[in-house]
Amino acid sequence: MSTPEFFRSRLDTMIDMRHPLVVLAARLPWQPIEQALAPKFAHQDQPAKQLSSADLLGQREVQFGGGVSNAGRPRLSIRLMASLLYLKNSFNLSDEELVQRWSENVYFQFFSGLEYFEPRLPCDATQIGRFRRAIGEEGLEQLLKATIETAVQIGGVKPAELERVIVDTTVQEKAIAHPVDSRLLEIARHKVVSAAKRAGIALKQTFAKEGKVLRRKAGGYAHAKQFRRLKRTVKRQRTILGVVMREVQRKLDADRQSIAAGGAPTSEPSSPKAMRELVMWLERAERIRTQQIMHRGKFKSLSGLERRWLKRRQAIEPAIGHANADNRMDRCWLHGALGDALHALSCAAGYNIRWLLRAIVRLAAKRHLFALPKLALYARISVMWPANALRRPFEIVVAAFARHANFDERASAPAVQVN
Repeated sequence: MSTPEFFRSRLDTMIDMRHPLVVLAARLPWQPIEQALAPKFAHQDQPAKQLSSADLLGQREVQFGGGVSNAGRPRLSIRLMASLLYLKNSFNLSDEELVQRWSENVYFQFFSGLEYFEPRLPCDATQIGRFRRAIGEEGLEQLLKATIETAVQIGGVKPAELERVIVDTTVQEKAIAHPVDSRLLEIARHKVVSAAKRAGIALKQTFAKEGKVLRRKAGGYAHAKQFRRLKRTVKRQRTILGVVMREVQRKLDADRQSIAAGGAPTSEPSSPKAMRELVMWLERAERIRTQQIMHRGKFKSLSGLERRWLKRRQAIEPAIGHANADNRMDRCWLHGALGDALHALSCAAGYNIRWLLRAIVRLAAKRHLFALPKLALYARISVMWPANALRRPFEIVVAAFARHANFDERASAPAVQVN
């Protein structure tokens, strides 16, 4: 008999607490992550508005609307949104697939910090993209940093292994149409015409109809491999683009001549944003100056050890391949240069999460396999002394570990019964 309380069951009574996602949820530094990202979503101090009014007492100024406003819908939990970003790239899911799977997967919900099962969607799929843009590169770097700190904390990586960084480059494909000449020329014509219209410049002819026809013809000629006709079509597109650009330039020059030139200051005071940017570049330049960089251009001047380090660059290729296939690095669907940076950081964080899940299983297996054989071998040797008797107990140990392995660090090694 079904009861409404089933949908409010505690997650820790429904799941296996030895699951790698459960163990990782207890290891990630969620509180520092929330503290680092919280200022991005704090309510901003709004300046007060002034209004002059007149009454029987005369003219007076009134201020209103200042201070911090708490208006608006309450935001979602930062841990929930950060965990969604982790899960998205760790399991190669789109935003729509992620929210659907989250509502069905109890381990995803426990990883996100929930205590009770929630059958509804965690948020709208578009909110994940807005959260990603809101935290920016700095926020995603904090999420990536948290995965590295967790790897060191659980013993999967030694701090000495992070002193040397091996770098290789790859091409991150963009989810855009192939930039052929005919398409770029038509887009340029359309952009110039639109900008002129917004600026109030009236053009004699925009070539809108002919531009669409030429673009369609160019696609057909390219598909049929009729390259001479394609070349003539592209040449005509360049011609009409030049006509539009020259007309816009002539009218702009005419407007400038009709406006009297005014004096302008030779320098402007530096803004706080410009000063922060200058400090940032100075810090980056200092890091570049002090670090030692080895590359193939210096191969003859390197020592034997440094040459072996340089060959370690080949070990990055499998990591890039896994990031492309498993963590959505194969194509970037985010807009602009900022989207490229956010996507790369998200994929790196997702790759680290998958690595941490495997490391938790590996470390748990190593701990139990070191503890179990000693118990099983002692039990077998006391009964059966021949030399070939040592083979069967190891098989029993492996089978017992597969059934009873516990991922919780506080749990002791499972007992093994040997007949």
